[in-house]
Amino acid sequence: MNSLYQCHRNRIGIVTIAIMFVFTVLSLRLVYIQIIKHDEYSAIAKKNTIGTRNIHGSRGIIYDRSGTALTYNLKHHTFWMNTRTHSEISEVCEIFSAVFNKPESYYRKLLSRKSNYVAIEKNVIDPMYSELINKLKGKNVGSDTITKRHYPFGDLAAQVIGYTNTENTGALGIERQFNSILSGTSGLKNFSKKANGKLCSNIYEDDYTFDNGRDITLTIDIEYQAILQDELKLAIENCNAQSANGIIIEPFTGEVLAMATLPSIDLNNYFDFPIQYHQNKVVSAAYEPGSTFKIVGVSAGLDENLISPWEKFNCEDGEYHTLSRIFHDHEPHDELTVSEILMHSSNIGMVKIADKIGSERIFKYSVLHGFGEPTGIQLPMENNGILRKFDDWTRSSGPTIAMGQEVAATTLQTAMSYCSIANGGYLLKPSIIKSISRNNHNDLISIEPQVIRSVMDGKTSKAVLSMLCEVINKGTADKAQMHGFSLAGKTSTAQKFVDGSYSSEEFMSAFAGIYPSHQPRLVCLVVVDSPQYGKHWGNETAAPIVKKVIERIINLDSNKQESKKVYANAESSNDNIKHLALQANTVITEE
Repeated sequence: MNSLYQCHRNRIGIVTIAIMFVFTVLSLRLVYIQIIKHDEYSAIAKKNTIGTRNIHGSRGIIYDRSGTALTYNLKHHTFWMNTRTHSEISEVCEIFSAVFNKPESYYRKLLSRKSNYVAIEKNVIDPMYSELINKLKGKNVGSDTITKRHYPFGDLAAQVIGYTNTENTGALGIERQFNSILSGTSGLKNFSKKANGKLCSNIYEDDYTFDNGRDITLTIDIEYQAILQDELKLAIENCNAQSANGIIIEPFTGEVLAMATLPSIDLNNYFDFPIQYHQNKVVSAAYEPGSTFKIVGVSAGLDENLISPWEKFNCEDGEYHTLSRIFHDHEPHDELTVSEILMHSSNIGMVKIADKIGSERIFKYSVLHGFGEPTGIQLPMENNGILRKFDDWTRSSGPTIAMGQEVAATTLQTAMSYCSIANGGYLLKPSIIKSISRNNHNDLISIEPQVIRSVMDGKTSKAVLSMLCEVINKGTADKAQMHGFSLAGKTSTAQKFVDGSYSSEEFMSAFAGIYPSHQPRLVCLVVVDSPQYGKHWGNETAAPIVKKVIERIINLDSNKQESKKVYANAESSNDNIKHLALQANTVITEE
């Protein structure tokens, strides 16, 4: 050791011990912070550098069958200022005036009010929002953003699609029925935090967990929908009716191609329309079906081999006294075959048929056709209709119900009954949903056709279908005749039950059509509520609507040249529906 070290040895020792002591204390402190108090200090650091917000996934999109978007999610922005501390009001007024084409004086007056929050413009959407953001940099103008649902087709299929309320929750139609699927989930999203406490737009940690809502594809064809609504609207105007509703269905799949209730509502401004316009009457309004129901009694008699199409019944020249009441026909007839009874829509003929086959079979086939029970369509507020238990029937119930009175049905229920005539005798579950995307949106859950049960033998359905052709060719629906095309169908002119009795002035005018009759691919049913008296007959109001709808669809499909591609022929469809029926084990046997 040199003399210098010897001179300062004590001091060096003290400094060395001090350094080791400090190092030991720091080491212990680090152990304390990093290990013992790790969670606590980690939370403090995270709190100071990371901000979290509860983020909700985007609402799923609703599409029509061809992939056309029926809904959008639009971001609406509100620009605002704190006028108590702002000194650049003149520049801001100038910018907003140039963008929105309003006088500067409008904004000066608006911003003259002293407040921490003065809304300058609301519901601003892109690209105007992006333009303003660039121009307002450094101007201390704030902006808030909310997401609103937008419906590009306005009133088309309005009651089917539905709408969301101010809280972005489904309140009608598909939006309501599938709200939990469409709305997605919420989760915490982490953002980096600036020194002033504001959150940066960039994600600090990509570990948030929330899902966007699933997309739903409907069976609706928006072009068919436009045709149906257009014709229903014209009919209401021409006959001064209260309302009208209608449906177009594929009879071999049960897929609803169009469903409309008029008057309709603009989904973007639904709050401006009376609440009664929000009702989807196709599924939620039940009424006495009248003569469209007569296929039930005819199919029952034919299927049970108790009558034949050529068997004659005396129709009593239009007036028949039985069961302590009088039955009338709108035109007098002497003897009519079963086919002619349907052709001329004879009430007396149906009473005679009901007497022969018995009320039990009228009840049995009413149930088989799906009346008195929900169809199971994926829409809210479906009406079951009214078909009383057989034990509650009176002696006159069988004949009366065979005429289409003393029973209530929705437009959808009646349409599905006619689908069973068109598809070979099977009752299907109607569907408004084509597919639903899975959570990852890379795959779809497809909704397959579902057979509920066999309603009648295939020979019976063909016989009834043939009779329905004669209804148009020679009977009560001659105004539905289409030159060069075959259409089958049945009219109905049903008195409304008002204040405890049948009205002599208010009627439900209806027509159910099957196109084409030789190879069905569409069933179209329309109902017009309270048309002007004189135009109240089904042949005057409802039948022409279906005719025009089918004609426009034919023109549309021929122009698009997609008819053969989209729709399978009836023979292969019939084989498929039989296969589905066997899979479901739904064929009804004789009791």
